[in-house]
Amino acid sequence: MLVSLSLRRRAMSKKPCCAIVVDDDAAVLASIRFMLEAEGVCVQTYDCAQAVLAADLQACGCLILDQVMPGMTGLELLAQLRQRGVDLPALLLTSSATPAVRRAAQAADVPVLEKPVFGETLVRAFMDNAGSGVARRHGRGARPAGGQHAPT
Repeated sequence: MLVSLSLRRRAMSKKPCCAIVVDDDAAVLASIRFMLEAEGVCVQTYDCAQAVLAADLQACGCLILDQVMPGMTGLELLAQLRQRGVDLPALLLTSSATPAVRRAAQAADVPVLEKPVFGETLVRAFMDNAGSGVARRHGRGARPAGGQHAPT
């Protein structure tokens, strides 16, 4: 419980950050929204990649992307967003973190969280990565869920 209070204070002490959560499972979206909003995080949810591509994401702090979705994977969505100049940090959620997915995520500098992901793990990964957008724009890359810089 102390960790949760600490994360809540940290979330409220900084400029409000926002999570863009993309998952085709409505229950997962609702669960993630609940976890992050309980920590004071603004949350926008989308049930498909196409809806995200049509949205204005510039003010948000961190993408949380499901890897397996109809029409486009989370990593494919991230690649399209990067091509459009959206350079927000991201987390990848998957229930099947194959070696190929892990390699692709590492190449994209995106931490992988395996489903089911529990509250403290997700909140900590979000908080660690939400501020990394500034680092990414300055060429330092995003931090993985453990808070250390990913190898380059």
